[in-house]
Amino acid sequence: MFKILGAGEDVMGKLEYPCYYGPPFPMCWNEEAPIIVFTDGFNASWKAAHPRSKTMLVAGSVRDPLEMVASAYCYHHEGKEMINTLMPVLELPFLGPEEGTALTAEYMLPIIESMASIFAEPDNNTLRLKFEE
Repeated sequence: MFKILGAGEDVMGKLEYPCYYGPPFPMCWNEEAPIIVFTDGFNASWKAAHPRSKTMLVAGSVRDPLEMVASAYCYHHEGKEMINTLMPVLELPFLGPEEGTALTAEYMLPIIESMASIFAEPDNNTLRLKFEE
């Protein structure tokens, strides 16, 4: 979206949670850029810990938590992203839907709460986008 609007790589950065900096490629870069694309990482704590001299404009996608759990279970059950440190990736491929989604939900609750925190007290510079609609 920002590239279409004319933003170059020099003014853009990316943060992902967790930030994997190693191979096959870094997931986070240029973290002090004026435009930062966040994937699962922007939350009220990060915003408070990184005050800026200029106003921070935020556009964030919000997903249905149950859709996120179902999606994460299916993804990790298939053995994708075995380096993920937030999920029990070695267990999920061997668990059925009932116990697998329950375990996934247990691991994802703090992540989802963190992601939702930025929208708990939104300001005029925060745009909330619904993912599933």
